[in-house]
This record gives sequence, structure tokens and C-alpha cells, in this order.
Amino acid sequence: FAPFAAFCSFQDQTSPNPGSTPPIPRGIVAAAVASVFALRLEEEGFAEAGVLVPVVFVVIVGTVLFYGLTAGPVARRLGISGGIPQGCLIVGAHAWALKIAEALHRAEIPVLLVDSNWTNSNLARMAGLPTVRGNILSESLPDELPLDGIGKLLALTGNDEVNSLAALHFSEVFGKQEVYQLPAAAPGEKGSEEVLPAGLRGRLLFGAEQTYASLSRRFAGEAVIKVTSLSEEFDLDAYRSLYGESAVLLFVLEGKALSVSVAGERL
Repeated sequence: FAPFAAFCSFQDQTSPNPGSTPPIPRGIVAAAVASVFALRLEEEGFAEAGVLVPVVFVVIVGTVLFYGLTAGPVARRLGISGGIPQGCLIVGAHAWALKIAEALHRAEIPVLLVDSNWTNSNLARMAGLPTVRGNILSESLPDELPLDGIGKLLALTGNDEVNSLAALHFSEVFGKQEVYQLPAAAPGEKGSEEVLPAGLRGRLLFGAEQTYASLSRRFAGEAVIKVTSLSEEFDLDAYRSLYGESAVLLFVLEGKALSVSVAGERL
């Protein structure tokens, strides 16, 4: 009975949605039941009943060690290991955010767009991109998003407050290093606001001069999203000599690992 109870209690209790019921410690059911059985058996006169609890705990610890040490290698061997999620939750599905999402999607990076605007979300769906229409700041929406394969937040709206609040919320889901936001405008520009401290916002995207306003102006002109493969024949220096300062680095993809360009940091 003891091994069976321990095995049953090892089912994955992890909650699929952030903010919902926390996971139950594995083995707690087996340990509790074994304690009750041991006491009852001692009352019935079984002299060795006290051995039951230690045996159950040995089974619990042993199975934790066994599955913990073997699950990763076995999953990798079978090709079912998900690894660190590289997908992007993109807040804002306006025209050029949609172009960024399409480029990531073509590179086989999972994306999920969220926008409260019906037209924007409908255009994203027509482009074949996973999209949720709703307010990212609503109390219930974040916990209902399908975040399988998603590990980063890109807040691309023209509202600094929305971007910052979304970054603050999802820093608890993805971690502080994986939440990014685009300033609405540069300091001194129309629509700019006081830059919030780093602890109250996400990491600033794409470069010191890149803002929602500046990218909107560029896309209103002739700016396009391009995906360029680097090689020994055409390396980063060759890329820079060809495009100069006109190109704005957005992401770097090495294999399936996606790195996001951040203002003030060198990739």
C-alpha cells in the first residue's frame, strides 16, 4: 500500500495559470495517509507498524530523486523537452506590431497578440496569428491567456502607463529580465512623460532613440522588417557596412534561442 500511495501522490499538481491555486507538495497525501495507518496499526497491536512511515518517506524521496534526475534526459532523448519558452506575448496589434509578430512567427517563434481594439485584433487573426481581444490590464484576462511556449512580454502600445503596468504584472510570470516595453516618445517630444524608474517598468526596447512615435514615423515611410542570416561570408561587420545606422536591430535568433535588443545593452 505504501508504494502505491506514494506513486499516486506524485501526479503533477502544477497550476496552468499564474495566480491560481498553488501546487500541492508531492508526497503529502502518501505521508499523511501512512501516518494515520501507522497509528491505527499500532492500536491494533502490530509491533512493526512504526516502520510504515519511514518506508513511505524513503519511497517519496527516492521517487523525487529518480524522476527529477531522469525526466530531463529522457524528455530530451524523446524530443519532447520544451526547454526555456522563447515565445513573445505582444501587447498591441497595430500595423507595425503586426509586422514584427509576423516576422517572429515566420522564424517559428511562438507569438500571442493582445489588443482591445476590434479592428487590430481582427486583422491579426486574418494574418493567421494567435490573438486575444481584450484589455491586458483587466483583472481576469492575464490569467486566462494561453501562454504555452510564451516566455517574454513585448509591450508595444503608444501608452506608457499601459506598457509599464503590463510589464509589472508579467514580471511575476516571466521574470524581470524577460519583460520589455517601448517608450511612447523620447523625453521632450509631444506625448512623452517622465521616464519611470527601472523597477516600475520593463526593459526599454530596441535602442535609446527608438520609441513608439519614432517607429510609427519610420513605418509610415518606407521602413520594413527584414530577417537577415549571418554567416562567415556575410558577418555582422558586413551587415553594418551595408546598412549603416539606418538599420535598427530588433532581435537575434541563434538556433531556437531568441535575444531581444535592449536600449543601453550590447547583445
